[in-house]
Amino acid sequence: MAGAYYFPKVKKGQQFSFEIVSAFAGYTPTGFQGFYIHDEMLSIPKEERKTETIDNIQRVAADRAYDDSIRMVDSIAAVAAVEAEMAAERAARVVTAPKYPGGTNALYAFLRENMCKPQIAIETAGYGTTTVQFIVTRNGEVVGADYKRRCNERVDKEVLRLVNMLSGWTPATKGGKPCDAVVQISMSIFPSFNASAQFVGVR
Repeated sequence: MAGAYYFPKVKKGQQFSFEIVSAFAGYTPTGFQGFYIHDEMLSIPKEERKTETIDNIQRVAADRAYDDSIRMVDSIAAVAAVEAEMAAERAARVVTAPKYPGGTNALYAFLRENMCKPQIAIETAGYGTTTVQFIVTRNGEVVGADYKRRCNERVDKEVLRLVNMLSGWTPATKGGKPCDAVVQISMSIFPSFNASAQFVGVR
């Protein structure tokens, strides 16, 4: 937009302002470089672009790194909390079987040594296995012994008698706490002694 502009009321050293508009509708001048007053060149000062200093950049980077670290710590804490909760749930489901003093072999030895071989008119009538189910309480006592499978009346009574003699068990646990447990002992006397014990579950 070259041209001559005349400001009759402007004096040297006096501040003034004016507006440049376009002669064409919808068009606005994009810039104005300057103009001459007689032989002196005046120009409009350009707005200095705001730039981030190195300190600002470093500060922003540090802030972002701090935010990332906080989010990471939160994530790690959340994962740790979930893992701890899962571990607690697993621990609560862990079950241990009751244990006879000295272990299973000691149990079988007790049954063998304390067995009274019953008198049966026909020995072959006593062939078979008697199974007795009972509860080992959280105090290690045997209660509620009853037959699950029967063989012969005299053999059955002897097996039940032996089971009721068992005492001093280490109780079963669930989630680390003592609890009642169901146990079965199967035993045969004829033609020879044989026994087995089975942990059924907790109550």
